[in-house]
Amino acid sequence: MKDRIRNSLVLHGLVATLLGVVSGAVLAFILTGDIPGGARAWHQAHLQGIMSGLLAMAAGAFVRHLRLGEGALRFMGWAFILQAYGFSLGTVAGALTGHRGLEAVMPVGNIVLYVAYTIAGVSSLAGVIVALYGALAARRGVPG
Repeated sequence: MKDRIRNSLVLHGLVATLLGVVSGAVLAFILTGDIPGGARAWHQAHLQGIMSGLLAMAAGAFVRHLRLGEGALRFMGWAFILQAYGFSLGTVAGALTGHRGLEAVMPVGNIVLYVAYTIAGVSSLAGVIVALYGALAARRGVPG
């Protein structure tokens, strides 16, 4: 089970990181004036994609050190995958549309971003809390 979760976290983390890297290429074209766009939004998409992807991959790396039951492991894995896609796709969508998604207000695109960021934020928090619990349980020798 841990191998499957680890592989999923690494795979999805790499996809989110790829979105961040591609966003960095778009940012470079914007900064050189080759294409129009908001540099700040693309900078955010670049950094957020890489950071979210790295968090998912890091979770894949440390999952073998956690003492968690099968359901908790699955929950944690999905939490880190959701945050990776929610933040990386959300910031790219925000850079493309000009929406920030900081409040649930019209237009619809802004509301969609708000929902994506909310899900990603809650998923990040939940994943870290479950991982912390698993790390503490492993440290104490508590059965998973």
